[in-house]
Amino acid sequence: MSDEKSLEELIPEAPKAAEVETPEPATPEEIAAAEKLLQEASLAKIRGLTDVARRLLDQAKDEAPGSAAVQSAFGDDLFERGQYTKARQAYLIAHKLEPENAHYETKYAESILGAEADLDVIFNRGNIED
Repeated sequence: MSDEKSLEELIPEAPKAAEVETPEPATPEEIAAAEKLLQEASLAKIRGLTDVARRLLDQAKDEAPGSAAVQSAFGDDLFERGQYTKARQAYLIAHKLEPENAHYETKYAESILGAEADLDVIFNRGNIED
């Protein structure tokens, strides 16, 4: 009997749509304020000010939690940090807020595949040379 676990056992369950609480859609005013914060966060990130960028993302999420763009940007940050379960949840919320936007559904799927790819690297299951 092998102690090796399958990917299905190693990858956390993806959040189910019914299990994720979706905030009320953001107002146009909230969206405008949050978009400004997202732009500032993007600029801070480009300048290498990661902590500032994350603080601005948090402010944008506080300002407009019901903005799909904010949830997606928050998911991107989480995904980059390898927090795939939290990123999946943010992408799922974005998709629920704007179900006609296939981009958010694609990001949700990529967050699942990202977790699988990282596990392949960790367990040297991919075609990665040492």
